[in-house]
Amino acid sequence: MKKNLKIMSTLAVAGILATSGLTGVAKAAADPTIATPVAGVYRTTLLKDDRKAVLFELASSDDTLTVKDLKDANLGDVTAVNGSTTVPADTENVGTGDTFVAGGETFTVVLYGDVNGSGTITAADATLVERDVAKIKELNEEQKIAGDVASSKANGKISSTDATWIRRWAAKLETDIIKEYPPEEEPDVLD
Repeated sequence: MKKNLKIMSTLAVAGILATSGLTGVAKAAADPTIATPVAGVYRTTLLKDDRKAVLFELASSDDTLTVKDLKDANLGDVTAVNGSTTVPADTENVGTGDTFVAGGETFTVVLYGDVNGSGTITAADATLVERDVAKIKELNEEQKIAGDVASSKANGKISSTDATWIRRWAAKLETDIIKEYPPEEEPDVLD
């Protein structure tokens, strides 16, 4: 199947990350040379413990994130995935929380909507968000970033609205996994 990954503007991602309520996520990598925005890759960002994360979005609920997508991210040659020095086949799924080495640097994958790390977005991801909201099982930092899809505020606070949006997208009732992108900042116009 031909995979289509969406491109989000670097400005929009910077807005999402800069307004995030997660500790450390607001330390968005300001250097635009770290990752060139290409199909599916928005940019890299720093997590709490200074690990680098690469943010991805799938174009369709039929798609999955694979090793080939990591290779296509223009971050350098992929030399390891999840600690193995043998790179898996291009068709192998990767998901939120998986790690890879490219260009000599280690990155963590964050796929919007993929809270459980399967590389696909299903109702199971929505259930994990609901469990976090109900304070049954707290999500980690990568999972919270992946699950925060339903608000243009993108404040890192997941809610039942995020769970609903993930569930609707997985059921093909929505066409974008991220409900609203942050509005572009416009200067005030005085009459």
